[in-house]
Amino acid sequence: MKKLFCSIITLCSLTLLAQEKTHSFDQRLVYDYNVSEELSAMYPIDKTLENKLSIYIGKESLLGHSDNDFLFEGFNSSAFLITKEYYFDVRLNSLENQISIKTPTLYDYSDSKEYFPYDAEHFSLNNKLVNLNTTETINGFTCNNYKLVNPDSENAETVYCIDEKNAVDNVSYLIPKQPIKGLIVKVGDIYNSGSLVLNRIEKSNLKVYFDEKKSIKKYEDNIVKLKELYKSLYETDTINQSEYYPEQYNSDNRYEDPLYEYYNLVTSDNEKVNTLFNSIASFVLSTVTMDTDFDNNFDLDRAKALKATEESTKKTIQSYKKNGLITKEEAKELNNNFAQYFDKAKKFKLEKNIESIQHEDVALDLDTIDAAAYVADVTLDYQSDYKNISLKDVQLAIDEEGSKFYLNIAPSHCIDLKNQIPDFSNSDLKDIVYNYTGQICDLYIYQTGVVDLTSTVDAIRKSIWELSKNYDSYNKEDKEKLKKFLDSLD
Repeated sequence: MKKLFCSIITLCSLTLLAQEKTHSFDQRLVYDYNVSEELSAMYPIDKTLENKLSIYIGKESLLGHSDNDFLFEGFNSSAFLITKEYYFDVRLNSLENQISIKTPTLYDYSDSKEYFPYDAEHFSLNNKLVNLNTTETINGFTCNNYKLVNPDSENAETVYCIDEKNAVDNVSYLIPKQPIKGLIVKVGDIYNSGSLVLNRIEKSNLKVYFDEKKSIKKYEDNIVKLKELYKSLYETDTINQSEYYPEQYNSDNRYEDPLYEYYNLVTSDNEKVNTLFNSIASFVLSTVTMDTDFDNNFDLDRAKALKATEESTKKTIQSYKKNGLITKEEAKELNNNFAQYFDKAKKFKLEKNIESIQHEDVALDLDTIDAAAYVADVTLDYQSDYKNISLKDVQLAIDEEGSKFYLNIAPSHCIDLKNQIPDFSNSDLKDIVYNYTGQICDLYIYQTGVVDLTSTVDAIRKSIWELSKNYDSYNKEDKEKLKKFLDSLD
């Protein structure tokens, strides 16, 4: 089932102007993603997120998406649409229920291969289902196990359990050209380390709009632009740095924008509210900061984009409430959170700066061109400022409300750390020890993306420097408390 794990957030049905092609789906199949206990121990699944795959089936097409990747792509996220003729990787804007074909980014693009707007191989693969002659009963569905075999490949790792007597048929879409039809109840590997299991079938009134001709034309135009950009960056053996870098380049304070801080507003006791807020806020961020031509200038006027997304956010929350997806109290809480969010965003001013670069003509080979492009945006010069840091002003990532979900990957003492620091007679020592141990905790959650590495390392160095400088001045009791506390850390 190729590319089954594409992702998109929960769809909402809104009444819109008709597009050239409407795809209607009257059935929704909800699959749970399960992993073995061994695999779950190695890669724990976040309990705050639902790990589900939704398959929508209509008379002429099938739409698939998973419900838990909104944190990465927001409302404009990935999905797949299969018609009777084509398999499309698509993006679906849930605020408009409008589909467009997903184009590759420069980072997953290569000029050495052709890119088609649809999967040209999906309906031509010679895959064959081989009956394993075993039967299972899962969630009330009785199904027969088949192994998917590709004659052109030695790997045959996928097992499908198919209810051939069921009137619902998604086999024809997901693994076409098979002699059998029916309902896929379970998909897993031969080692049973992970599987998708059908949970339920429910009615759906979902409609999405997909202008196939315009989408294909837009896709092809984007590929042309990608080829031009790719050639300009990667198909030159040497470059002249004085040409590559201008004497001056523009920078701005975009990353100070409060729109990026939406995860700090995840403070509700209701996880549904937190989840919906994150998904909608990430859409607002991606819209306001859209830069489709990669010219380092946002495509949309900030004030207009904020106004439009604020209005669409209110309509989305209203639609969720109207359709019974959230309660009146949840809607009120969401509206209050977004009122604060947009208020902070409106007060922010995007400021441009012009910085000079000293350069010489140099030759750069292909291995260093990416690094050169990075240097154009970020200064890599080391600044020795750590001794000037005030430990009373230091903020720890572990103390942020949104970080509580990540503390399971940090040592246990990182939870409620402040209350575990001993009461030293020297008041400054408590700040130093709290900062030192807290910054170490921050490093444990660095991979979550909420920690600035440079400032964390500087703060640790400041603490060690203060401890070393002042250690002889601490009394015996404080020294014993310090040693006992550090020895007790797990």
